Amino acid sequence: MSFLEQHHSALLLRCLADEFVPCLPPLLDNTKPGEERSRKNLSRAFSAFAIHHICGVPKADAAASVIDDFDDYGVDAIYYHASTETLYLVQSKLKATEEFKQDEALAFCQGIKKLIKQDFNGFNLNVQNRITEIEDALDNCSQIQLVLAHTGTGITKHAKGAIDELLADDSHGEQRLQKQAINYDAVQVLQALRAA
Repeated sequence: MSFLEQHHSALLLRCLADEFVPCLPPLLDNTKPGEERSRKNLSRAFSAFAIHHICGVPKADAAASVIDDFDDYGVDAIYYHASTETLYLVQSKLKATEEFKQDEALAFCQGIKKLIKQDFNGFNLNVQNRITEIEDALDNCSQIQLVLAHTGTGITKHAKGAIDELLADDSHGEQRLQKQAINYDAVQVLQALRAA
């Protein structure tokens, strides 16, 4: 399994801090120490980085899609790509040597099920402020694409199993959910950094 090496990780962090963090929605809890808020914002910015490179959209638009904060139900970004009628739901992990784990995948699955049902109860203010926009995207999209963005060593077997089970299960009634999640891994992150 490939992961982002330390010098590439430093390059990514600099890119996130300079180009994406300034455009993010503000953190909902500003009581944490400054260093912790900085780390959280870098983690949040990674979702925007993935959207920017997958969809080819401006960095500010990608950053505006970020909902990552407390009470996000494992969904870190929601972006509607109008030209392809695709709604992207992203979970990202900016952890250089860790795998994408089952508990993270299960939280993401729970959030996806709530969004599909347009059940916004319990979601944070970043989602509440965008309910009309998200409802419109759900009404207008032709497909819903899940994205797992990570810089670590891969996705655990149980995490992959949880995502695959959701995508194979038709009981939620959402036929537009694409049967394969995008695995935006360290290799693709490195390609994006080199292209930039």
